[in-house]
Amino acid sequence: MLSAPQPFPAADEFAQLGILEHAYVKRAKRRGSTSVTVHAADGSFLGRFPSRDVAFAALRLNDMEPLSVH
Repeated sequence: MLSAPQPFPAADEFAQLGILEHAYVKRAKRRGSTSVTVHAADGSFLGRFPSRDVAFAALRLNDMEPLSVH
């Protein structure tokens, strides 16, 4: 028997999904140099790193799953 579909979460509930497990990594330019910024699932800024590899390593050391943003 099929179960009833679940309602899609509200925007604020959706933003909380994965907030402790996932972080988004994206390239950024600042004052002519390229770095990598990291943001939580809700979009809040977590930090800046010199490279993608360093950002991924730091996130994994803190039990977070890095996800690339293009």
